Amino acid sequence: MPAEFSEIADTEPSERRHATRRLTSAARWLWRQATEERERWVLWAPVFIGVGVAAYFGFASEPPLWFGAVGLAGAVIMRVALRRWPLPAVVATCLALAFLGLAAAQLRVALVSAPILAREVGKAAVEGRVCEVGLQPHGYRLYLDDVTIAGRAPEATPRRVRVRVGAGFSSGEIGQRIVMAARLGPISAPVAPGAFDFQRDVYFERIGAVGFAFGAPRPAAVQVAGSWAQSLPCRLSALRLTIAERIRAVLPGDTGAIGVALITGDQGAISKPTMQLMRDSGLAHLLSISGLHIGLVAGILFVALRRGLCLVRGLALYHPIKKWGAIAAFAGTLFYVQWCEVNSY
Repeated sequence: MPAEFSEIADTEPSERRHATRRLTSAARWLWRQATEERERWVLWAPVFIGVGVAAYFGFASEPPLWFGAVGLAGAVIMRVALRRWPLPAVVATCLALAFLGLAAAQLRVALVSAPILAREVGKAAVEGRVCEVGLQPHGYRLYLDDVTIAGRAPEATPRRVRVRVGAGFSSGEIGQRIVMAARLGPISAPVAPGAFDFQRDVYFERIGAVGFAFGAPRPAAVQVAGSWAQSLPCRLSALRLTIAERIRAVLPGDTGAIGVALITGDQGAISKPTMQLMRDSGLAHLLSISGLHIGLVAGILFVALRRGLCLVRGLALYHPIKKWGAIAAFAGTLFYVQWCEVNSY
């Protein structure tokens, strides 16, 4: 063997040994840092659960329904078996949390599974209960549940549909069953790889078709009264629509539409040119109900309630008004989030 090749052969094992030592040293340092943060390990639980959810949505095809549950059970058994060895036990715990997220995603998908239109349905009689309403520049966007479509079997009928209508609808019809002549079609796919996936988002809303109505809807012949829990979202939607219509009556055009977006979170009434101008100017984020808005609402409610309780004579001396204010602010913030939860698709 030539001398130069023998020198190369002698250096290769040495380089591998150095690389192995560096990796071992890095692993020991990482484990030492993790051990020092042992009290904060629980904060990593949502991270590994999220990794499992992301892994589920990263699959090219739907995994078997048992995959997540079996993987979770196997990881838990591994964790119990390796409990005497710290490092393998921690790895098994992380693996169990990841499989927990994957199993939760599979369970959620199975629970919201509903029929989806595969091809367009021509003009047909569509009946359903109005459960939610969104604004449009010229009309409304109705979300119907408990849907029936003339000429279509119940097992092949979507549970929920979204239909655009023009004039002839009022907030008083929210929660009522209506009938209309409409054309429905399947959910559109992403326009490009990695683009917004409309199909995936509406799947979790159990919406199986979208379309538009011919003419104004009319009340159905038979009305079924729902329970209080079922009617509460409808009442909130009706109140939100009433406020929006009042604002648009006082402030017509895009001025009122922007006011509605800031008050109720519904941006559907803003015209496309105005919305494009907002995006170009970098101000479109002001219309969204973001964490900043929620933080402001929570802070305003807490300060106002606490200061208001301080005005009651003797109350602040003998009662935990700070805790009362925090609980009330939390409840009010939850209501605000539900209030502004408008489907903007």
